[in-house]
Amino acid sequence: MSLAFNGFTSAPIPIDNGIGQGKPSSMLLYLIYSHTLTAIPTSCGGDGGDYVNDNFFWVACNTFEECDMKLNTMLDKQEEWSPAHNSKAETSKFKCLCLTRRANCPHDDFHRSNSDLIIKCDSSAKLLGVIIDQQLRWHQHAQYATQKGQKLLFEINRLTRPSFSLPASYVQ
Repeated sequence: MSLAFNGFTSAPIPIDNGIGQGKPSSMLLYLIYSHTLTAIPTSCGGDGGDYVNDNFFWVACNTFEECDMKLNTMLDKQEEWSPAHNSKAETSKFKCLCLTRRANCPHDDFHRSNSDLIIKCDSSAKLLGVIIDQQLRWHQHAQYATQKGQKLLFEINRLTRPSFSLPASYVQ
C-alpha cells in the first residue's frame, strides 16, 4: 500500500493482514475467506452463524457437559483455522450462555479443554443487536427496544418545538 496526497506518494507499506475495506468486493471476499470457519459448527453436530466478522457457535444437548464437549471440539477446529488464516480469535470477547427454562438448573462456567481459559456464563448476551437471556424470555430485549424508541421519540419531539421552528410535515 502507498499513501498519496497533495502530490506526495509514500514508499510502499507492507500489509500483513486484512483486505481493502470499503471496496464493493470486500464482503464477497470475506465470505470466501471465512467459509471454512462458518462450516465448523455443522461438522461437529452443532450450528452457528456469522455476520461480517462476528461468528457464533451453539449446540443443543440434554446436558451442559455434552454441550461443553461439542463446543470444545468446535474451538479446537477454530484454533486450527485461525493461524492458517492469520486471524487470531479474541478470547476476551467470547460469551457463554447456558439456555434453559428449568428452574434452579446449575450453570457451570465453560472450561476450555487443554487450556486455562474459563468463560463465565452470562445471564444475557447481545447477538446482532438482539439481547438474548438465558431463559429465552426476551424481557431485556423488549426493555432495550422500548428505551431506544423513547429516546428517538424525545429527539423528534425536540425538533418540533416552536423555538426550533421545524414544521411538523418535515418531521413526519
